[in-house]
Amino acid sequence: MLTRLRRFWAMLNTPSDFQGEPYGAVTNQISHSAVAAWLFLFLSCSYFVVVGEMPPRWGVGWMVVVGYALLIEWRVQGWRGRDSWADVAFWAALVVLIAASTEEVRADGFHSHIIVNIAVLWSGLVGVGMAWLAYALARMPQSNTGGRDRS
Repeated sequence: MLTRLRRFWAMLNTPSDFQGEPYGAVTNQISHSAVAAWLFLFLSCSYFVVVGEMPPRWGVGWMVVVGYALLIEWRVQGWRGRDSWADVAFWAALVVLIAASTEEVRADGFHSHIIVNIAVLWSGLVGVGMAWLAYALARMPQSNTGGRDRS
């Protein structure tokens, strides 16, 4: 069991920009975005449970994005140029979207409510989806045959 965990950890920390593998590239970046969004939400909800109010959205966002860039990309994996920039950008994508589309409102001075701006959220999701598509298309294998095998 310990050997499997070590192999899994090594696999997670093996750099790859998935050149020529569009499916691997886009699922890798989707996972960066999803993990960052869950971490952002977890930290925000934990703060709420302890303090009784929602934390500053942009403060938590910066902490999640800069923390990932410095701790994981720079310290653990060693900065790898374009691949690291892409990882950090997609890590930040959903964090910025959630921070930009939510707002805490105290309706009665005591209870907090989270208001989600649906227009900002949906337009942001479309933008992130288009970025994932562009990232995948940039990693498509180049072929001179137009997709047909002429052998």
